[in-house]
Amino acid sequence: MADMDEMIDCPSLLTKREMKQLLQDCRIITERVLWAIPKSHIAVHA
Repeated sequence: MADMDEMIDCPSLLTKREMKQLLQDCRIITERVLWAIPKSHIAVHA
């Protein structure tokens, strides 16, 4: 339970690689600004 409390107290962003590892059955889409600059990653369950 201490690990869960630590995760809640210390949020962090996931990399695209981490998202792929955690959400293996999802497609990861990179949202971009001006068609070139990565803004965010979106998980889509297919």
